[in-house]
Amino acid sequence: MDDDIFVTILAFSIISVVVLICRLTARRLQKVRFDTGDYLALLGILVWGCFLGVVPGVILLGTNNMTSAARAALVPGSDEVARREMGSKLLLADRVMYISTLWVSKGIIWAFYASLITQFYSLRILRISSAGLVVTYIVTILTTLLECKPLRLYWQVIPDPGTCVRALIQLWCVGGLNIGTDLLLMGLLIPVLVRVQLPWYKKLGLSFLFCMGTFLVAITAVRIAMTVSQSHSQLVRSLWGTAEMLCATCVANAPAFYASIRKWYMSSSCAGRRRGAANPPGTADLERGGVPAALPPTPSSTRFWKWSSSNKSPGFSLEVLTGGTVTGGETQPGAQPEAQGAPAQT
Repeated sequence: MDDDIFVTILAFSIISVVVLICRLTARRLQKVRFDTGDYLALLGILVWGCFLGVVPGVILLGTNNMTSAARAALVPGSDEVARREMGSKLLLADRVMYISTLWVSKGIIWAFYASLITQFYSLRILRISSAGLVVTYIVTILTTLLECKPLRLYWQVIPDPGTCVRALIQLWCVGGLNIGTDLLLMGLLIPVLVRVQLPWYKKLGLSFLFCMGTFLVAITAVRIAMTVSQSHSQLVRSLWGTAEMLCATCVANAPAFYASIRKWYMSSSCAGRRRGAANPPGTADLERGGVPAALPPTPSSTRFWKWSSSNKSPGFSLEVLTGGTVTGGETQPGAQPEAQGAPAQT
């Protein structure tokens, strides 16, 4: 059972690193400059690497979070006590890595949303929201490090260090701020979904994409409940914590994957239209007696080709997500481009 949980934790961690690497690889293949979210993804890989370095020690060595009966069976000065002391020190670093991973994922989500909502909010609102993420991160780290006083209680095995090693205050504080910041990030997008003019099915798709944070809220709530019910089991806590980290990583990068796939699809479609437009009717198709298959490029596809080929904007936009044109905070699918800067007809 313990071995299965350990393997599951390692699998969740490796999958998360792969997700981040795939995101960065996709961005490089598109030949665009890295934006804030991409650099945070690089930081996320570093944090996950540190987590992978400490979590095996936490699980294999054991910690001082144990039942009274198990503690009474320990012999002072034994090797097991020394191992548990080392495992408890690693556990403190493990909790810092856990919080860091969650808040890096929030930063990735914020960077993605900020590239979409700049025309709906003032720069001041975006700065306040980013400052809120920084402040809540600092609060959670301080709560993690200051619940036990003095600090040595975090790795004291014998005598009993008390209930602080179960980190229940830290659990509720981190869980509450985690849910609160997720709701804050989703709240930033409400004006976008209300004001953007799109067909209902496209708006529904955007709503689902933007509201995936509700899944994280549910995972956090389940993790809190499971940890409280089995507060002496560090394996259970580590398993649910890693599952929460995996979900946060996937949710944070899902919009970027969606935008990258859509951008690739649109650019491929535009390239095909441009090649078709380069072969005027009356040649091969008419010689075969067929109907010309090439269609002239639509204004929206030509506009996107011009935007994507310039590679001047490394971020994402509602145009990429919906294929429409955002003007004055509204999206008009299929809108005609302005006369100024409009591409020449072939």
